[in-house]
This record gives sequence, structure tokens and C-alpha cells, in this order.
Amino acid sequence: MHEDTSFRIFILFFFRFFRFFLIRLPSNSSSFHSSASPFRVMSLGVGTTVYQQLVRRVVGATGLLPAGVEAALSFAQMGEKKGKAVTGSNSSSNLKEENSVPQFVFSSSQACKLSGSDLSVERVTYLVEKEFNDSCSELGKADALPVTVSSQGPRLFLHAKWKDYIDRGVKEGGSSWTDFSFSPNESGGEIVVEFSSPNIGKPFHAGHLRSTIIGNVLANMYESAGWLVHRRNYLGDWGRQVGVVSYGYDKFGSAERFKKEGLKHLLDVYVQASREMENSDDARAAISLYCDKLESGDEDAIRVWQQFTTESISSYRHMYHRLNIKFSEYEFESTYAALVDQIVDLVRAKERKFGGKSILKVEDNGAIIVDLTANEENLSHSVLRKANGSSTYLSRDLGAILSRIGHSTVDKYLYVVANEQTLHFQQLMRVLGLIDANVAKRCEHIPFGFVEGLSSRRGNVVFLSDILDETKRRMLITIQESKNDQALSSEEMDFVADELALSSVLVQDLKAKRIKNYTFDWNRMLQTTGDTGVFLQYTHARLCSIERKSGLEPYNKKELVTWKDDVVQCTHAQKIAHLLLQKYNIRNDVLRTNDPSVFVQYLFYLSRTISSSLPHLRVKDEPDMELARQRLTLLCAARSTLHQGLAIIGLIPLERV
Repeated sequence: MHEDTSFRIFILFFFRFFRFFLIRLPSNSSSFHSSASPFRVMSLGVGTTVYQQLVRRVVGATGLLPAGVEAALSFAQMGEKKGKAVTGSNSSSNLKEENSVPQFVFSSSQACKLSGSDLSVERVTYLVEKEFNDSCSELGKADALPVTVSSQGPRLFLHAKWKDYIDRGVKEGGSSWTDFSFSPNESGGEIVVEFSSPNIGKPFHAGHLRSTIIGNVLANMYESAGWLVHRRNYLGDWGRQVGVVSYGYDKFGSAERFKKEGLKHLLDVYVQASREMENSDDARAAISLYCDKLESGDEDAIRVWQQFTTESISSYRHMYHRLNIKFSEYEFESTYAALVDQIVDLVRAKERKFGGKSILKVEDNGAIIVDLTANEENLSHSVLRKANGSSTYLSRDLGAILSRIGHSTVDKYLYVVANEQTLHFQQLMRVLGLIDANVAKRCEHIPFGFVEGLSSRRGNVVFLSDILDETKRRMLITIQESKNDQALSSEEMDFVADELALSSVLVQDLKAKRIKNYTFDWNRMLQTTGDTGVFLQYTHARLCSIERKSGLEPYNKKELVTWKDDVVQCTHAQKIAHLLLQKYNIRNDVLRTNDPSVFVQYLFYLSRTISSSLPHLRVKDEPDMELARQRLTLLCAARSTLHQGLAIIGLIPLERV
């Protein structure tokens, strides 16, 4: 009983200890000579599976006995008590601003004592080092820092092998994210990311931006992880909003203005029709009548609808081109309107009872509703088929998802839609689970906060084209006023200004947590200082300039580099290498949370670390050419990672600014 308890205690120790196992040595010392000297223990975010395998292997090799375990337990308890600040440190959001890495401080006098072990300290030292490094090597490229283990009296110390660490950082920093597509516990699959999906008849505005760029980053990130990605744009070309636009155009529209202004004119008539609808029963009835005509295939209604749809698609495609976004598939809500009766039959065939109440009900007027008020989430009810037999938002979405993946090989389906649609998707998933649980479990709503202060119905919108144009204008002024020794032609200047404008707008939106709302603010959108897309582009261009002006060729990944101490012992080089080795972990964090802000914050940390390190990693005027080449190699690896990161965001990395 006593031995079993001791073994469990030892397991606890190793689990706690290896969360903080990476020792950052002072730059002026390679070992610890004083028991009072503090040392830092850094985590590179080793996964739970790695902990468990390390524990099993090291315990099996050392067989430490109770006396040694008790000392270890006090060490683990002390770490648990003080280490809360870095719990879950595999997330970039926990990186400390001061040092760019999560840290924990111990005193060397509190290191693990091995005096109670039957094994000699020398034997334990050898076994721990061997098993630790063998495990790290087998369990993942960036999972751990190689170490050497030494003893000082009854104490055991782990020392970072910074030469190996720098070497791995350079090689993996220069590799693409697709080189880390699979781990022993991971495999790519097939995924649909449905994003953007604007309603027709409305110009692309700031409110449309969030779904578009969040979905694009997620699609790019899954693709980098080896998934087969379908990028789907599901256009809202059916339903009540089409009726409002059509009614407004009939009453307030002008064919001449529509030809000249396009969607801006349709927005004007939509606003006028919405105001009238709020105060007039006749207006509401006329709008409903138009929707009914559309459902029944009325020729005039179909002709007007097709005209609006064609203009909308043309306008959206132009904006997507400007945003560097491509879709593999376009789909239309109207495609699934005719499936309403089939959906009702499916629900009726597999109907179950929730809380003793039937889920499917027929109202007095003949409408069919799905009643979810009795289930545990109290999801209210939703109309599945209108009284006149017309489809609804819910029935069309059910028809769409069942048609798409009911019999396909798709492993996952992401809906990137604002959190104001959360109730709809909860209802959708509940009914979908009733029809086909296998399909429902593959679907996930990715909600995001919406841009407050904007409303299409009230005409209070800011067109995305206006935001980009104004940002570009300001960027052009900045470029023209800058004293850049790399003069740009007018064509190059226009391209750079356009890309900087896009970088500014996209990164300002993406850097906040996905789920948070924010109020539209021109100053926020046009900001160019601090943590911005402009800063990321500038850092990338600066690294490109250093490489161009160096006159040197960096080492390639296959070449053996004998790293100089001036690089290995430089804390700035260590920090860059540390962040480069985070690529795999950061990518997995994004896939786990489906939150691009994790990735953008990582790029900020990397860029800030690069900027602060450049004065200490001189290349151009360094008299030691080999040292200069090694520094350049590290900086080029950082530039490669930043280049890939900008591309995943949806930006073209600039080489000159």
C-alpha cells in the first residue's frame, strides 16, 4: 500500500515538475554555483500526452524510492502554489510581455533531492537525461528543449542545450506550417468552412468584414495542418430581406440610379422600406406578398430577384479580390427553399418527445413549428414551414446541411456566423441531431462578436471600400513623406499603400478575441502605430532589407552549423528561437479554439522580439563574417515564419515599405 502511494506521489511530482522543466541560464553563466541563486524554469507548452509518456519512461528507468519522492513532493507543491500564473502556458495569450516567454522562478536550494534513492546520484543523473531527451526527441519536434542533467551534492539540475535549441529553432522557423501537419495523435481530415455569407442587395460594409476574415484565417490554418478545406460562401438570396429590398425598389427605386450606383441604391431603398414597414401594416403585407410570389415562382418576382442577385455577386467578387480572399464554392439559400416539405417529413419520421411534449406542432393557421421549450436548454420554438407552405430560415439551413454532408466524407463543418445567431444555430443543431445525429456532431457554430453601432436597416453603415480607400490615402501620404533610401516607383507605391491599408484593417479586427463585440471607430480602423498590421509588415520588410544588404547567404536547413557562443549565449537569440519553436503549438491552439487572435498575438510577440533583438544581432557591420552569417540565418528563419504568418492572415508580405 505504501509503495503504491509513493508511486502515485512520484507521478504527481513529475507531472508538476515537467510543466516547468526548461531552465533558462543567466547569459553570463553556464551553471549554478550558489544554492541561493534563483533560476528560471520556462515551459514550451508540452502537451499532456508528452507529460504522461515522459513520466512513464523516466519512472520506469529510475525507480525512485519513497524518501526521494517526499522531497520531490514538497517541490511540486511549492510549484503548484506559486505557478498558477502560468497554468496552461501552451497558449500564446499567457506569454509574458517582459520576456516573450512564460516564466516561473525557483531557488536552486529547492531543487529535487535524490538522497533517498537506492540508485546512485550519478546513475539517476544519467538515466533522467537519457530518458528525458529520448522521449522529447520521439514525441515531437518542438515539444521540449534538449537538456543535460548534472548533480551538485544531493541535488539534480537540468541545463539547457542552447546550441541544439538554436539549431532546431532555425530549422523549424524556416520550415512551413505544413511541415508540422501531423503528430502521433493528429491527422488531417476534410472540412468545410462556411464564412462571409452576406445577404444580397447590401454593399459590403464593416459588419460583413468579421465573418469574412475570421473564416479565411481558419480555412488557411486548417489547410496548413494538412486538412482538405472547402471554402464555402452561402449567400442570403432568399427570405424576408429580399422582400424588403424588392418592395423598396418598387416604391422608391430608380432604374437609372440602380445602373449607376448599384448596391448603394438598393441599400437606400432598403432603409426607406424598413422604416415604412415598422409603421405600416400595408407595407408588411406587401413585403410578405412578394416573398410568397418568389416562393411560388412568379416570373416578375424571379426576374427582379435575379437582377439583384447578379449585381450583388459582381460587387462582392470585387471586394473579395481586394481582400485577397478566394472561395472554392458559392451556394445560395434559394437552392434549398423547395426542400421544406422533405424536411418536415424527416422531422416527423424521427420525431421524439422532449419533456413529455411533441417537438413538432401545427399552429391554428397551418404553420408547422418546432417546439423546443421543454428541453434542457429551453430553446424556445421556431417556424419550420409557414402557413402558406413557404420555407423558413431554419428549414432552408436544414436542407442545405443535409444535402451537403449527409452522405459525404466531410469530417467537420464550421459555420462562421455572428453570435447574435446563436439561438438559431442551437435550434438548428437540436433539430439536426434529431434527424441525423452523425451529421449534427460534425457541425459547429463559430460565433464572433459583432461590430456595434452599425445597422443596415437604419442606414448606419460604413462601407468597407470607403475604409480601405481612406486608409490607403493616409498610407500614401506617409510613404511619400518617409525618407526611404529604397525609392519606390509610383506603381510600387500604390501597391504598397494598398497592402498596408488592408494590413491595418484586417489586423485591427483580428487581434481582439473572436467572441468580443467592438464599436466601430474610424480611429481604430485607421491606426498605424503600436500592435498593428503595419508594424507586422514593417518588421518583415526590415528583415528583408537586412538580408539584401548583408551580402551574405544564410545557411540552409541541410547545412551543419557550428553555432558560435556569441549566438548561443545571447538571450535575444534564445528568445527568437523559443518563439520559432512555438509554431506547431500556436497552430494547434488556433485549431483548438478556432480563434485567430491567438495567432495574431503570436505574430506580435515575434515581431516585438525581433525588433528589440536587432541591435544585439548585428549583421551588416559585424567584422566576424561567420558570426554575421549565423545571425543572418536566425533572422531569416524569423522572417520566414513572419512571412508565412502574414500569408495565413490573408496578406501579401511586403519586402519594401
